[in-house]
Amino acid sequence: MADRFRDADELAGAGEDALQQVLALERRTEAMLRDAEAEALETRNEARARASDIRRAAVEAARREALAIAEQRQADLEAHTQAIIEAAVSEADRWVEQAEQHLDEAVEYVLDVVTLRRGL
Repeated sequence: MADRFRDADELAGAGEDALQQVLALERRTEAMLRDAEAEALETRNEARARASDIRRAAVEAARREALAIAEQRQADLEAHTQAIIEAAVSEADRWVEQAEQHLDEAVEYVLDVVTLRRGL
């Protein structure tokens, strides 16, 4: 009978050891789960930060590109304006030159008209 109690005690001890192993395994599993959750949270935060950096860089690149386009268009507009001004000045100079060429004729005509009127 003593053997029976000893066998029962050994079985109980083996069962307790198995239970302790299961509990230890459960604690390790819970620790692994906490570590995985923490790592997932860190990965998510890093991804959000990287996405924010990429977005910020894209916005800045778009702003620089828009500014460059605006500056180029402004330069084109100023060049076109300058060309119009130069053409207008050239046309005005041509008119002045033609007027100077015909000034003697115009004075002579006015004198003829005035003279004829006086003579009447």
